[in-house]
Amino acid sequence: MPALYHWKLGICEDSVLAWGLVTGHPKLPNGLFCHTSPVREACLESDALTLVTSSGHRYALQPEAMAPNGLEETAEGLEKLGLSPALADEWAQARREADERRRARLTGDLAPGELLLEVVGVNAFAAFFRTEEGELTEVRPYVHTGMFQDSVLITDWDTGTVDFRFFPKGDRLEPYHISDGLTAIRLCNLGAAAVTFGGPGRETLCPAGEVTLLPMAAHETEGLFSPDAVNGKGLYSRLLTDEPGEDGGS
Repeated sequence: MPALYHWKLGICEDSVLAWGLVTGHPKLPNGLFCHTSPVREACLESDALTLVTSSGHRYALQPEAMAPNGLEETAEGLEKLGLSPALADEWAQARREADERRRARLTGDLAPGELLLEVVGVNAFAAFFRTEEGELTEVRPYVHTGMFQDSVLITDWDTGTVDFRFFPKGDRLEPYHISDGLTAIRLCNLGAAAVTFGGPGRETLCPAGEVTLLPMAAHETEGLFSPDAVNGKGLYSRLLTDEPGEDGGS
């Protein structure tokens, strides 16, 4: 059954729709942000919200996966579906508590030099890095828009603890920069479908709902043009510091 992560409900042209990152869908790419067709039926099953849409698809919406924003819209959608709008506040609290429990457990397992990365498909939600001194730093992922290919940066520009960057390619996260001191990534797949980590020939399957340990020594790569947040190095800085050639050129 397809599931939505970071979901919310809303009303559009007098119909209730659900928005979120879809996983486990037979036709749609894993991790795609989309909305459903109008909801035809809704019920609570084992504390989850099950939706049947006009296209005939059934979606499982877990309370712990509800988006923390959009509470008012979700409450309105629930009421229109004949359910209690108060559920929106309960589920938002469930999401916050689930995030806190999971991250406390997973970051407690992080060794110095390891990065915890939470993803749905190739969408990165949160990242935490354990420094050599044992301090835990949260690093917010963001998407960098490129001319030919967008990329995702897990880059600590403020204190320079870690700089990890990857290209989202279908259901695969392909790293193109791993900073000094980053020894391993613990990839927490929050989605309902597996994702793959690594470049061609070095792929590791990361099952849904599991944490996969990925040693960075097996994925060393370099494709960085902009400066590294940890050591400041990049392609342009290397060109500027190259030794002069035999012809005296620089």
